[in-house]
Formats: sequence, structure tokens, C-alpha cells
Amino acid sequence: MTADAAVGARDGDPPAFAVQSLGCRVNQYESRALAGALAGAGWREVAIGDAPHVIVNVCAVTEKGSRKARRLVRRLCRAAPRRRLYVMGCATARDRAAYLALPQVRAVVPPPARDGLARIIAGCAGGAAPRSFGSRTRAYVKIQDGCSRRCTYCIVPLLRGPSRSRSADEIAEECRALIAGGVAEIWIVGTHLDEWEGGLPALLDRIGPLFDGVSARVRLGSIGMDALDAPLLAAAARHAGLCRHFHLSLQSGSERIRRRMGRRCGLGEIRARIARCRAALPGVMFTGDILVGFPGEEEEDFAATAALCREIGFLKMHVFPFSPRPGTPAADFAGRPSAAETASRCARLAALERELFAAQAGALVGRILAVVVERAGEVAEGLAAEYVRVRFAPGAVRTGSIVRVGVEDLRQGFLWGAIVA
Repeated sequence: MTADAAVGARDGDPPAFAVQSLGCRVNQYESRALAGALAGAGWREVAIGDAPHVIVNVCAVTEKGSRKARRLVRRLCRAAPRRRLYVMGCATARDRAAYLALPQVRAVVPPPARDGLARIIAGCAGGAAPRSFGSRTRAYVKIQDGCSRRCTYCIVPLLRGPSRSRSADEIAEECRALIAGGVAEIWIVGTHLDEWEGGLPALLDRIGPLFDGVSARVRLGSIGMDALDAPLLAAAARHAGLCRHFHLSLQSGSERIRRRMGRRCGLGEIRARIARCRAALPGVMFTGDILVGFPGEEEEDFAATAALCREIGFLKMHVFPFSPRPGTPAADFAGRPSAAETASRCARLAALERELFAAQAGALVGRILAVVVERAGEVAEGLAAEYVRVRFAPGAVRTGSIVRVGVEDLRQGFLWGAIVA
């Protein structure tokens, strides 16, 4: 059934909606929170093609992300002229007029006012914890919003405001409810986790015991290099339920470019923190964010970044080109590399990533890994605590369980193995 048909055909049924989320895990969390509020008000969630009411949560971290969001909203409008659309998220501030120019768009809500969108749509209160993430295997818990750091390239503080933290008790209760509901892996997410008011070590000590003796584990989302300190490592070592994997917001391995970016941690300290982490948590894996083509980046700066990525031994890297965001200092910086040079550097890092993945994932062959089962067909598949995808013969497993897999091989980008007792 098309959305146009659904608008006219469901007058006696509960209202139907769909949510489309773009961008980061914080956006995904907020989208699921809104879906939970609407479901609590008696609305039912359906496939986007059948939904007369569609909420789009848009991202503004890069210009490419903003363009993607605008194209999606326009496409949804063309597909069903009677559909009602609601736009929320970071890209609403800059693109508000463009969205409101579309007759199907009923509201455009920036991040600080997002909890009011449930009232606009259904007359119910927002701000509730998400009820479902569409899967029993993974869920997100947002611990803070906003950022007070003001890196020169980042627009997020302008859109989401300064850092605000949720209480440890509220976070723990949300984790407890998700574990009771059968979620196997919880990601702790936020706009800038390092700025959680009580400090990440204290938070891990608060929620860590919730994962003792249960079939669930917890993973931190992205953290800055300066968060990878001795107290965090000590807390991580105390709690076996924390995945030995950190996603690091590195951005650059050039001391000069890091200063221009407004990054706080120097290269010497970065190397020392990585070494201490490997010593405290044997077998730890690192993934990271790398920004390429920042204004002033010369070949030697890029070479320093590639060298540091190799030294850290990233398992995976999220490599993205610099995108000037209006209102940020870096948008006016001179010396930006050409588009061709930036693309070449991104491609070179992609090649390095493939090399590093082969080395880091290959080192796991012969080990026994704890894997969350995400698919249990003819070949089962899941995610290891080390953040590597694993395939294996399914046996008597169920989706959402955690099984021990003896790794036998690395091929086609996956670890392959068999369940062990």
C-alpha cells in the first residue's frame, strides 16, 4: 500500500508512522526515543513506504550529509504528495527554510527542541527512553548531549549547544531495562562522551556490575585521545563486561594540524596513552576517525597521520574529507588542499586500512572470541567484542545470544570459525 492510499484508508485505525535516521548513533538513539513515545501514544510503526507520517532525523556534520538529507526529504515528498513529513536533527538550523518550503513538511525541529516533536505529531510527551532498536542484539544509551570543546572544524557545538549530562542512576536504569529485555550489547553514546559530568571511569564503575553474570556486554562509543587515561583504563580492567575496543577521535597525526584543529592531546601523549592501554588491556582493538584535507595540510602532515595510524594499528578507520561548515573558524582558513589531492589521500588511507585490518584481524586467528549472534541462517554471523565480524556454522544458536567461537581463518573481510563449548 502506498502512503497516499494509507492516508485515506486508515481513518479508523491507529495512526501509522515511520522514522528515517541519518548520521551518528546519537541520532539513531533519538529517533528510537521518538518512536517509543509515539508507540506509547497508540501509534504504530510501519515500513516507510506505507507511512502517512514520516520523521526524518538529519545530520549536518558534513556538507555531503546535509545534501543527502535534503535529497531524501524531497524524494519522500515526491513519492507520496499526501504524506506528512517532520524533520528533526542537526541539519535543521541551516536548512530550515528549504525544508519548510516543501508543502508536506509540517514541522522542522532543531536538536534542543526535539522532545517537543512528539507533542507536535501526536500530542504526547517526548523524552522517554527508547523502547526498541528494531533488534534484540544491540541498543544505544545516550549519556550526554552537546559539546563545549569548540574544535575549529566542528559545527556540532553550534547546533547542539554546550555539554549536558544525564544522571548515573538514569543511565543505569536504562541499561538494566535493556538487559532485562534481552539486548546483548549496549553502546554508550553521546555527542562528546569525554564530557560526561561524572567522568567515564565513574560511569563504568556504576554500570559495569550490571553486566556481570549476564549474557550482555557494554561498549563505549567514540572517545577523544585525552579520555584514554589511567583512571579509564583501571575502570575498564575492573569490568569484564566492557568490550576491549575503543573508537578514538584522532582526526590527524600531525602536531601542527592538530593545533590548527584545536585538538588537545599532543603526539607524545597519544603514543604514551596507546602503550599504557595495550599494557593494561591485552588484546585491545582500536578503530578511529581521521579527517583528511584540513586547511594547511601538506604532504608531510598527511604522511605523519598515516604513520601514526600504522603505529596505533587501527583495525578500521572512518576516513572523511574536510567539509567547511558555516560558522566554524576552519571554514575561513586558507591553504585547503585541492579536491583531487584530498581524494588521493583518502584513497591511500583506505589502502592502509585494508593492510592494517589484515594484520589486526589476522592476529585473532587461533583465539576464542565472544560473538553476539546477529544472523543464524545456513552460515551464522555476529560481532565479536573486538569489533570484528565473525562467521561460523550456526549449530543450536539463537539471534541475540553470545557464543564462543574458535577462530580458524580470515577471508573475505570476515573471521571464520566454529562454536566451542
